[in-house]
Amino acid sequence: MVPSIGALPVTTTYSDYRNINGVRLPFKTLIESRSNGKIDIEYETLKVHQQFKASDFQLIDHNKKAL
Repeated sequence: MVPSIGALPVTTTYSDYRNINGVRLPFKTLIESRSNGKIDIEYETLKVHQQFKASDFQLIDHNKKAL
């Protein structure tokens, strides 16, 4: 909530559901608000049941200088 304005409603609409390995997922998302207008997101591919290593989630320090 923005104190001087109040609550800013956001509407999210999902569409174009497709079956990916037994999971129905939306390939299109429309986000609408007065403050940001319309944000339209469309995915070309989605994957489920992916395997990840713990190292995939390691943060990289981009400020570190190379020796």
